[in-house]
Amino acid sequence: FYCYIIYFLFLLIGRSIYQLCAQDGYCEQVTLAWDPNTEPEPAGYNLFIGTSSRDYSQVIDVGNNIKYTVDNLSEGITYYFAVTAYDIEGYESDYSDEVSTTFLKVISPNGAEVIPSGSIYQIYWIAPPEVVNFKLKYSLDNGLTWIQKPDNITGTGYSWRVPRPFWNKRSCLLNVAGYDESGTKIGEDISDTPFIIEVVKLTSPNGGNTLTSGNQYTIRWTTNATRYAVAKVKLYYTNNGTTWYSIKTITGSNPGSFNWKVPTVITTKTKCKVKVQLFDASGKSVGRDISDNWFTIQSVP
Repeated sequence: FYCYIIYFLFLLIGRSIYQLCAQDGYCEQVTLAWDPNTEPEPAGYNLFIGTSSRDYSQVIDVGNNIKYTVDNLSEGITYYFAVTAYDIEGYESDYSDEVSTTFLKVISPNGAEVIPSGSIYQIYWIAPPEVVNFKLKYSLDNGLTWIQKPDNITGTGYSWRVPRPFWNKRSCLLNVAGYDESGTKIGEDISDTPFIIEVVKLTSPNGGNTLTSGNQYTIRWTTNATRYAVAKVKLYYTNNGTTWYSIKTITGSNPGSFNWKVPTVITTKTKCKVKVQLFDASGKSVGRDISDNWFTIQSVP
């Protein structure tokens, strides 16, 4: 996220504030400044802050300072500011004119979303009115590297063709940067927490299940768009969390389910998982997933 440094001029007679310029930096704060009133010389200034125009919920006595930084502000909210001057007797001027600003904020994806690979996903964000162009980029590795989308995106939304990675990506981020008509960057925001691009999802058993040795159990998975067509599916299981054993290799199709005869165990196993892995015709892996949590294989007396 970016902060805005907004300069405005306070005139006691005209009671006006106007915005001169904006600068940005990595912070959730806004710095306000005004020219001093000299006729008569004030004892100090009050800075008013609110989230509705002329409805201020906070007042800060800034003393004789003519510049003040307000922090702990939230992205995606419009803040309104005004100033009054007061003298040594406690008399206070009317409000100055008002300035406002909105921090650019990514709305979606903003963290924890599970987005199917190859789908069309609608990205949304909020931005100040002076922002007219946006640049988008996304990361599949928690911000280590970034992939740029086309420049000069307008509006506050974008239809994104989600990539088709070779396996599920659980550390994805979106970055949105906004620019005014002169090309000056006004703000920038990144998804608060990572989201997921999902190629394949093992839906069952996915944790918490109790299976019985020797019984039939249906393993199920769903497949989204893959980089290349699926020509082979391999299924595995572990009953100790370390060693993987083959269940079945399915060639020529990707059925999405398989009836598994649960293996016999002498003692109950509580650290069991299933893995599904997809391959193209050349043998390259194009997707894989594992049970999210442990399930149990119960022994039979």
